[in-house]
Amino acid sequence: MSVAEIESFFILVSKITVAIMIIPIIVAIWQWKYLNKPLKVFLGFIICLIVANLLEQGIIWYVTNYYEKAKPWLEYWDIHDTNFLAILYRLNHFFWLGWFYSLLAPGKYRTWIRGLASFLFVAALINYLFIEGYHGFGKFNPAAAAIFTFGLASFYLWYVYRSQLALPLTKNTYFWLSLALIIPDLASFFLFLVGDFSHEENLAMFITMSIMKNGFMIISWILMAIGFWRARYARFVPLPSAAVE
Repeated sequence: MSVAEIESFFILVSKITVAIMIIPIIVAIWQWKYLNKPLKVFLGFIICLIVANLLEQGIIWYVTNYYEKAKPWLEYWDIHDTNFLAILYRLNHFFWLGWFYSLLAPGKYRTWIRGLASFLFVAALINYLFIEGYHGFGKFNPAAAAIFTFGLASFYLWYVYRSQLALPLTKNTYFWLSLALIIPDLASFFLFLVGDFSHEENLAMFITMSIMKNGFMIISWILMAIGFWRARYARFVPLPSAAVE
């Protein structure tokens, strides 16, 4: 396949991914009466992801169909791809997931999670504006977001494993949501490790890996939908942070 054909397929897969992203929201609305504060926070995380994806798809569509009108802006800001939008995803992770897991974590870890999330939010923004910039895939921001998300989700799964909960894991809504975060994050971290090299030296390989990442994202959205479907059991999962609110 040529690079142009791979790019077209990538755009198609991205549109399918955005469409599937709506499924967890539909399930969440269906189970709305069971949603507590953490689940509503996680829903905010999903909604912001969808908005960022729609914005990205909208820009791609506009540039593809009205390139001559977009060309002056693209040249002025030296934009060659959609990497400049990546900051939206990073900040979304730090803000919403930091809030989400601070509500689930034991009280003694709550302040640390919020402090770390706030620090990384500001650091990523400074890095985007003044250090690595917005032209490339970057090093710090994707790595920080991947490690932050994977670390929090893994910490919660470890905490649940050690807790004496009568509720089976398959009925724990937070278990499914955490698992949904870990799977695509591993793919994102791998893309980060080889992203710059592939983008600069082998664009076709870079796009192919992005398509694979979207495949993992589709699995993630399905797991999120399962998580919200299990929202009715959320009341049986104690929230350690509630004791300090």
